[in-house]
Amino acid sequence: MWDKIISFIDALIIHIFFLAILILNFNFNIFSSYAPTIGADTKNNLIDESAMLAELERLKREEDFKTTAQRAQEYTLQQKKLEYDYLVSQENAHSEDLDKQQQEIRQELKELKQRRLSEEAFLKELQREKAKIE
Repeated sequence: MWDKIISFIDALIIHIFFLAILILNFNFNIFSSYAPTIGADTKNNLIDESAMLAELERLKREEDFKTTAQRAQEYTLQQKKLEYDYLVSQENAHSEDLDKQQQEIRQELKELKQRRLSEEAFLKELQREKAKIE
């Protein structure tokens, strides 16, 4: 039960994190959505320095977003791997328990078979003695 609660909390944190990134990215895109302008008075088609800095900042934010998303995916995969490993270990333990129970049942059946055979031999011996007496 705690595993499900922890998984739910992890998923909730990751979704909140992604939502915050999307909201921040959307807000920054609104302010930087204008196209870089070329100053009318500049010669040789030089780009305005502020537009160039804004574009560099946008590219940096984009790269940061990608790395953050990749880290979140890695974290999610790691959590799923841990959960899978835990389930596998539980299944292995359960399988071992079933194997032990099966072995015990086989042993009991073997003992019962031996007891039945010895009782049959004893019964035959009694029948022979009875036949001798008669």
